[in-house]
Amino acid sequence: MVNPTIKPLAADTKANVPFFRFQSYEVGADYYNDGRNIDFVTDGNSLYVCAVEHIHTTANKISEERDLLKLVSEGKQGIQGVAGKNGLPGETPDFQVQFDGKQLIVLKDGVRKAVSSDLTGPSWKPVVENETISWERTYDAVPPESINLNDLRVPERPILFRTNSDNTKRQDETSGPAVFIQWKYEGDQE
Repeated sequence: MVNPTIKPLAADTKANVPFFRFQSYEVGADYYNDGRNIDFVTDGNSLYVCAVEHIHTTANKISEERDLLKLVSEGKQGIQGVAGKNGLPGETPDFQVQFDGKQLIVLKDGVRKAVSSDLTGPSWKPVVENETISWERTYDAVPPESINLNDLRVPERPILFRTNSDNTKRQDETSGPAVFIQWKYEGDQE
């Protein structure tokens, strides 16, 4: 039996109303009729609803599931109706789209039907400032100059390393092997 759910439907968007879901039958699927979700299940020919609050399907055919209630059965093919008259052949218009300067033009059968506004709005182009790439807003139609990344790279410099010990423990030392490593670029003071 279908579990009846009576809830007032109001303009209030917070109203707790059930969700009606329509799905094809699948083995291993979960279907519900718990007042919150009401599933209608089809096998392509007939319409079923859960007769219990929840079912996990195991049968290969929908008709073998005992907890699905058939609501609508497919009927026999009805009498074929009278064929309608053939309509007039339709015309297929020839649409073309092209640019005219900075505007897009739509032509139908060679006749201008629509024109866009200027399509070249502002853009952002890269600019090198103090070995940094920044962006500049422009209305230029000319592409920006190429940027040589080698101009932005820091030249390689040798790195010097040292530790706080010579890695041997002498009789007058208490620390033994090194505890930390220091480094600096060659030529730097610290």
